[in-house]
Amino acid sequence: MLNATGWDAEARPAPPEGSVPSSPRSWAALIAIGLSLFQLALLVLLVWPLVRVQPREVPIALAGPPSATAMIKKQIDASAPGAFKFREADGKAGARTLIENADVYGAIVIGQRGPEVLTATAASPAVAGVLNGVAAGMSQKRVPVEDVVKTTHDDPNKAGLTTSLLILLLLATAAGTLLAQKVRHASWRWVGLGLFVAVSAPLSAVLLNGWLGVFDSSFFKMTGVLAFGVLASALPVMGLVTLLGPAGGRLGGAVLSFLAPVATVIIPTGSEMLPKQLGTIIGLIPPGAAVDLIQSVSSFDGSGATGPVVVLLVWSAAGAAIAVTAPSLNRLRTRPGKQIGASSGEAPVPAA
Repeated sequence: MLNATGWDAEARPAPPEGSVPSSPRSWAALIAIGLSLFQLALLVLLVWPLVRVQPREVPIALAGPPSATAMIKKQIDASAPGAFKFREADGKAGARTLIENADVYGAIVIGQRGPEVLTATAASPAVAGVLNGVAAGMSQKRVPVEDVVKTTHDDPNKAGLTTSLLILLLLATAAGTLLAQKVRHASWRWVGLGLFVAVSAPLSAVLLNGWLGVFDSSFFKMTGVLAFGVLASALPVMGLVTLLGPAGGRLGGAVLSFLAPVATVIIPTGSEMLPKQLGTIIGLIPPGAAVDLIQSVSSFDGSGATGPVVVLLVWSAAGAAIAVTAPSLNRLRTRPGKQIGASSGEAPVPAA
């Protein structure tokens, strides 16, 4: 019975054995502590990398007479030790090739008319800004700077790319979770996932590659890489929810949802500008590999795409294998009349 203060204690149904306590005191403590921990995790994962952005062994090319390049290298190492990792290039043309192949972020070229700096804002606006600063300090005269691989005119700082990929990756995780939780038949889960990828990828490519000007590449190329990235991000979540049930799946989905915002941090900065090893770790998770692949195809004509493709294939295969075998594994874990883990009040998602 409902009274002025809420449900009457005598009329309130008793919670099932083993379920989460439903008293106001317990919920207040759970919500307060849970949200505080969630806030702490968000601050660590999203803010910490951004406030620690600085060049860390950023690969750049050096081209010119050996004596001149040696002097430039010595000057830069003295003013910013460990900031850059230098690679010799065969003249300005060789430096441009290294930049266009995504092997380096920029270059310093010493020619007959003096030094020149080459950048690639499409690779990292942050690194391009650092190299502009290097150019300003190299000589009393103005050092020319050429942007070899530019960002699009409509998205010069890659803010649109960062936001759009964050949305796509988060929705891919949500699609994997909802399909596994709400669609009871295994075959229809696969149909739903395929339909989501088939609809979302081309629509996103039309919007981002055309109207918004975030990409400047082939519609079909961008549709393909967006579809691959979405699929590889959704499959592991769908497999986890199918195997572990809603409770365990929510945990896995939450973890992967955390990773999507972290992965998009590398878009404006580049992995070498982040704290050591963080960029490498980001590149080994589905959202990070998807970001790397999309940037590679949209700005560098596929250069450097092999690594992200391998990472996405591994995650896709693992997620698909878990999703396919989960029903059989759940049946093996089931005792007659009761499923293991049923004390949580939630059973694994059935196959059919």
